[in-house]
Amino acid sequence: FRAVMMDGRAELIYEPRQFVHDQAERIYQRYMEPAEIAAPDPQSWLNDPEIGLIKLKPERIYLH
Repeated sequence: FRAVMMDGRAELIYEPRQFVHDQAERIYQRYMEPAEIAAPDPQSWLNDPEIGLIKLKPERIYLH
């Protein structure tokens, strides 16, 4: 097994809402099939006003 651990400063991003929605949708498209994205749960998450993104600026990267 291989793992990557990153240490750094994180920022929570909630605005602008359209940007957060679009980025979350891109993440879903990368890891989920279209039918999975269309399911009620992912759709409700995309439109949840509390959904946010975590932006990490790595200062150290550890490979294991």
